[in-house]
Amino acid sequence: MQAIGQSQTLSGMLDLHSQSQLYLKTVENLLPVGMRDQLLAGPVDQGVWCILVRHNAAAAKLRQLLPALGAHLRSKGHAVEQ
Repeated sequence: MQAIGQSQTLSGMLDLHSQSQLYLKTVENLLPVGMRDQLLAGPVDQGVWCILVRHNAAAAKLRQLLPALGAHLRSKGHAVEQ
């Protein structure tokens, strides 16, 4: 952890990873219970957050939930785009 803290690049990557994990934790309660283990926190880049999905059925359901997830994140003060 000390090496990561001393490297601006690695420190930035760790911050983005932590931010992505926080986003997933923030929207977790909005997800159907059976879907929660099908998603992984993906990269964050310039206000765009990617959610990684394990299979197509979960991806289809996620597309339906995206507006609600984005609105919830913004209501909690996270700067994500629609």
